[in-house]
Amino acid sequence: MATAKKRLMEENTGYDPNTIGKPENIAGIVMKITSNLLGTRDLIEMNMLAMENLVPAIRECYTSMQKYPTYPSNFKGISTLDRWNKKLSEMKAIDSLTEDEVKQLKFDIDNIYDEFSNVISTCSLTHNLSLIHICRCRRIERCRSRWSPYH
Repeated sequence: MATAKKRLMEENTGYDPNTIGKPENIAGIVMKITSNLLGTRDLIEMNMLAMENLVPAIRECYTSMQKYPTYPSNFKGISTLDRWNKKLSEMKAIDSLTEDEVKQLKFDIDNIYDEFSNVISTCSLTHNLSLIHICRCRRIERCRSRWSPYH
């Protein structure tokens, strides 16, 4: 993750580790949203469906997505996460989701990820790199991957 942050800083994307969580740090916000959505999806895929795992993950997704400054009017990701956040917060620790609810939650998280990916695909700050690549690239020098504008 440190290398990805270093590259974001070097490539004049506006990323500054001293401003994490502040509105002017769009690249850092995108990275946080992406890692939260992927982490939540991983929890679901690994069947870690206890309320103690899901509630904080959904809440973190919701909180981080609210920090992104502008969404199109048809973006439904935040309202979907809010609905899941409220539903899971009302459940007791011993309660569990039904199989249908788990499938719907996974479907919703995947849709939110895809929708968010489409939102930032027009953003020049990310140089059209994939969300996963921004967060997980471990290369020290400028990336030469298929997503890179440096081919």
